[in-house]
Amino acid sequence: MKTAMTSYRRAAGGFAALMIGCAVALTAPTSAMAEVIDPDQPYNGIEGNFTGGDVTDPSIEQPTDGQTSLKIQLSQEYYAVNFQGADPTQLNRLEADYTAQYGDSGYVDPGDGAGLRTTAAASSRILGLTQTGQSKGYYCGPASGYMILRYLHGTGFKSKYNGASLSQPNLATSSHMATEANGSTTWTSKRFATGINRWRGFNWYVQVPKPSGSLLVAVFAHSIGGNGMPIGADTVEFAGGSHYNGHPTNKTIGHWIVGFGYTSSGQTSSWADPATTVWSATKPSFSYSTSTFATRFLQSNGIVY
Repeated sequence: MKTAMTSYRRAAGGFAALMIGCAVALTAPTSAMAEVIDPDQPYNGIEGNFTGGDVTDPSIEQPTDGQTSLKIQLSQEYYAVNFQGADPTQLNRLEADYTAQYGDSGYVDPGDGAGLRTTAAASSRILGLTQTGQSKGYYCGPASGYMILRYLHGTGFKSKYNGASLSQPNLATSSHMATEANGSTTWTSKRFATGINRWRGFNWYVQVPKPSGSLLVAVFAHSIGGNGMPIGADTVEFAGGSHYNGHPTNKTIGHWIVGFGYTSSGQTSSWADPATTVWSATKPSFSYSTSTFATRFLQSNGIVY
């Protein structure tokens, strides 16, 4: 399978973008430094970095902090109440505790239906999120963050951290995801969550390593069904193993995508993939069994929600 990465070479008056195996062309700013990307080698020497992600050793334990543990409890309780008939007392207490400690979500309902914290989750919900391709070969993190922020607050929403206008390059700066400085948005740096939270001015999003299948189902129901908020996922596809959405099967790939909907009470999830500007076989969105997706692709890195 041919891959599609951008290779920038010096041309008269600036830089011209040459595409390999893809009809989509990106034009580099004339002030940019020349960038040559080998589509057969991980970018910046980072394992799995063909789109801007990385690969964490699955055997490494990744402890969670107090905020993350509380939010996991909240999601599990939300699912138990809304889909398994549990008493809501514990859910109400956990939600009050989380909000008191970490502030409200700052969510603004874009008008697609139910607002923040619906009293009962629907068995299916698809958010009106717009898929966006990554503007650089290693911008899967900023592109995914852009999709989330654009859905939640619109294109005119500026960073609460430094007042920057919403764009992939601005999310990639060291003030947010530090993608440009590092050549990727790495999982262990936690800069994806930092970037989203700094932009929004709320420490609502947390990073959850290696979610189980049942937890990912609960997270989709809670974050999307209850709060109407998209989910970031840092996936890993191992060469020769399972891959998704037309990604080349001969590569080990670390890659950020966005969860934006579910059906069957969370059992099937919908994902937006920014790699449409990287690989020609990649589609803007796809669906997958939620628990299977967690087992196959999220046991090295994880999710941010």
